[in-house]
Parts: sequence; C-alpha cells; structure tokens
Amino acid sequence: MFQAELVAHQAGDIGINHVRSDEHVAHLNQSGISRLSDYHFYLLIQKSGQLFSTQHGVESHILPGDSILVDSFYPFKLNFPNKFECISIKIPRILLFPKLADVKRICTSKMRGSSHLSQAIFHYMHYILNGLANDSPEVISTKTEMFLNLIATSGSSLNQENHSILSPLNAQKLMRIKKFVYQNFDSDLTPIIVAHQFNISVNYLHKIFAQDGTTFGEHLRKTRLTNARKLLLSTESYNLTILEIAFQTGFKDLSHFNKAFKQMFGLPPGKYRKLMR
Repeated sequence: MFQAELVAHQAGDIGINHVRSDEHVAHLNQSGISRLSDYHFYLLIQKSGQLFSTQHGVESHILPGDSILVDSFYPFKLNFPNKFECISIKIPRILLFPKLADVKRICTSKMRGSSHLSQAIFHYMHYILNGLANDSPEVISTKTEMFLNLIATSGSSLNQENHSILSPLNAQKLMRIKKFVYQNFDSDLTPIIVAHQFNISVNYLHKIFAQDGTTFGEHLRKTRLTNARKLLLSTESYNLTILEIAFQTGFKDLSHFNKAFKQMFGLPPGKYRKLMR
C-alpha cells in the first residue's frame, strides 16, 4: 500500500512542505499545464532517497543534500525510485521569475548540498520556519524576500563556490533595514537617509545589499511594486485609480510605474488588475 506524509507551512506567499513518501513518479505534461490557474516554481531539497528530475530535455540526478528548481510553466517529470524525504518549497512564479537571469539553466542544473549557497538557502528556510509563530507579516515578508534573493543568486552563480554570502551579523542588520524600508516605502527614501537611520556609511549599505544579490534601489523598487500589487488586488482599494496606487506606493511618475510593474509582473497594472480579480 502506498504511503505518504506531508507537513505543510505557509510563510507569506510561499509554502514550505516536508514530504515523506514511498516511491512514485510525478509528471506534468502540456495538457496538465493548460488546466493550471496559476504557475509556481518548486524548490526541491532532497533529504533522503534519490530523485531523477527531467525538464527541458535534461535529466538531473538529485542525491541527499542536493536541490533543484522546477518550473510548472513547462512540462517536467519527477521520478523518486525509492522511499524518500524531501522539502518542497512552492513559490509563485510571478515573485521569483523577475529575479532569475536564466530560468532554463537553473531548472536544469542541480545545486550540490556541499555548496555555500545551498547551505545558506537551507539555513534561511529554517530561519523562516522558526519565526512563523511569532513574526509579524512584515517580518515574514522581509525574510521570504531574502530567501527568494538567495535562490536567484544561486541561479546566477551555479558552480561558483567563492560567491560572497552574508555573515549572520550582516544578515540581521539587513533584515532590520528591509523592515524599515517596508514600513516607509511610500516615503522619499534614499541610500543616504537609510544609512543615516542605521548609523552606517552609504558604502556599507550598498555592500550588504550586494552580498544579498541585489541593490538598495532594486529592493526598494520591488518592495513598492509588491505593495502596489496588493493594492491592485485588494477589495478595500477597488476604487483607487492606477495613478493613486502609484502615488501611494512611492512612485512619482505614472509611466515609470507602469513600465516597472510590467517588467516585474508581465502585464501593465490595469490589465493585471482585470486579469487577476
């Protein structure tokens, strides 16, 4: 008799699932994709047993400790030939896709468990889980954003063992800075203002964001766009115009807002609102 066990946690927009199961094969073909209402990435971290993951015509052999990213926008096959245990992290495609430079490359290349980035991703996953009971939605959002940036960093740095990783001290400082940005994204934030707020130099501010695989300006822009998306989909802000949403989330120019929103989410804000409601 087939047996499986699933323990699920939700951290903001991402789901973290601990799976124990007998051998089986999961196959998503083009017909199945056409019936999906939304698309996700799945970061699979193998704990025990083996996985043969096939996507874009490439088969990857995943051993305990290794991980791989799977994209539900394209067909894939996951073959677990024996009993296994893994972590499956479900990430909305619209959140991670804009961060990835080469989606097909990362979905056909495993991350070895011995790599610094793979270990950092595993560490941050537990960092998120350990705080779920007590963290505010803003802190969870900050942690998951850092987690997604790490995954994106792994995609641009596969097989590069010397990539800079945030120290625990810098990670804590960066989390406080990102929380401040989240709480004040609608105001006129600049690197000078934020550096002064935390009594650090502007160069140091840029350094810790670079170690996180992004820039201050990029993080501020994505924070504003993410909150603009929430307003677009909220029933409480249904009567707000696109211009009002742009101004409320810190954008001073409507054309710039429209362009940035389309670049991140694939559609202009007006069309996105109509499609997703």
